[in-house]
Amino acid sequence: MKQRGYTLIELMTVFAMSVLVLFGIAIVYSSTLDYVKTTPERLDEYQAKVRVKTLLERYVTAAFLNNDDTDRLTYFLYNTESLQTSDQNTLVFTSLGKTVDGAFLRSEETDFETLNDQFGPQGGVAEVSLSLNPVGSEAQGDGLFIRIQNPADGDPTQGGTEQLLYPGVIDAQYEFWDGIEWTTTWDSITGQRRIPAAVRMRFTLDGDDRPVVFVFRLPGSDITVANPLTIGTDGQQP
Repeated sequence: MKQRGYTLIELMTVFAMSVLVLFGIAIVYSSTLDYVKTTPERLDEYQAKVRVKTLLERYVTAAFLNNDDTDRLTYFLYNTESLQTSDQNTLVFTSLGKTVDGAFLRSEETDFETLNDQFGPQGGVAEVSLSLNPVGSEAQGDGLFIRIQNPADGDPTQGGTEQLLYPGVIDAQYEFWDGIEWTTTWDSITGQRRIPAAVRMRFTLDGDDRPVVFVFRLPGSDITVANPLTIGTDGQQP
């Protein structure tokens, strides 16, 4: 019995299917290599973002102002001359978000002076500063620095301990909800003694044109649509 041979069309069809299979395998292989290469880096970026957001949320959402108009130890300042610094792109506020050291709670020491020497002041109102320009000369690296002073001393320009919070940040912008719109300045010293209803933070990282945006609501604010921050005729908070 004679066997029928393969036609040219059949051979071309098999060849085309083989090419498609090989092409698909190449794509899968390339995607796998890309996944293995980029996933750890992306995971590190995501974890860094979560860590920064968690820390900022702890302090920003606990922003605090004393109701006493004569008090100068609590404040919320941004892009204002009250900062008394040439770097107006620094956000400084007082907060109740600083947690008590676990070692302090576990300590069996009862003497106040000894505890203070070992752990420093615990709880209370702390001053928090966010800036791209560190106050201290010993700060290492570039990016967003956080400075915390506990207790706050009424000087929003210095003091406390400082560390690099978000490496790689080359630009930081802050906006505040005043009950009507987002504003780019806030001064609780010369203006109304109130804190914004919400804060929107936008950070631009080196080599990435997609900004990282955080929005935090401030439970301690009394600002609402029905009770907004009023602005004077000169454009400043009265």
